[in-house]
Amino acid sequence: MARTSQTITQQEVAVYAKFAQDHNIINDGTQADIDNSNLVLDYFTKTWNEDITEANLVQAFPQLKPHLKFQSKAEVELRKTAADSDAVATQKFATWFEKQTFLIREGELGFENANNLLQELRGRDVTNETIAAAIGRIEAPTSKYDTRVRRPLHYVKTERVVDPRSHVATDDGTPFLGNDLRKQADGSYGKSPADYARERVAASAKNNPVATDSAKLLEAQARQDAENIRGNSRYQDSILSRIIVFKPGTTDTDWVQTLQSRRAILRTWVAEASGNRSVR
Repeated sequence: MARTSQTITQQEVAVYAKFAQDHNIINDGTQADIDNSNLVLDYFTKTWNEDITEANLVQAFPQLKPHLKFQSKAEVELRKTAADSDAVATQKFATWFEKQTFLIREGELGFENANNLLQELRGRDVTNETIAAAIGRIEAPTSKYDTRVRRPLHYVKTERVVDPRSHVATDDGTPFLGNDLRKQADGSYGKSPADYARERVAASAKNNPVATDSAKLLEAQARQDAENIRGNSRYQDSILSRIIVFKPGTTDTDWVQTLQSRRAILRTWVAEASGNRSVR
């Protein structure tokens, strides 16, 4: 049975579009979509000479599949999350996500970032404040009582300026370590992952008002969360309130690091309590 039309009909276009959607075939107007469309068009008009129908696409799929370009796993997950989310909130988030510059936006990591944040925002209005809070929850340490698996966010890499005197002596003979370095468990000096995360946000925020707002909101959210942490007694509350981490070289409170430190202490107490140890 030969084709019934020498040209591709609108019905054939619609059938292929639905088939592409159902099988995660790229069909979004990009070059990959053009390549896919040309491949299918040539197959049905030159190689097989049949109409593009759902049944014929199913039959031809094994021959076409090795040459088609498909959506990545992360893109498929993002599309599913977007489909299950409020359309207005999703559009607001998409607008914000395309403007910000401190999170990776492109490729597989970009899809993962968008999906991670959109899931965390589900059921909430999308504003700078709620986005900053969502980032804070994703970055916050988890406990064994937290059943939600939050994937880490992927930040845009910024070049680090290394002082040439690092790991050598200064002019007066004293070791130069840098005010922002901390002694690690193995005896070496370095920065924590949280330090590097803050540096990435700060560096991206210099010429980016959106990133600046997010950094400030993250700090404000961290302060609120840190001040709201409570133990099981006044004694524990007093200890938690005295745990303060300062920004390197200043007397300003680093609320993100303070929040993490207070949560770490609280997790220790919870672990001790679950092990039937006495907690004051």
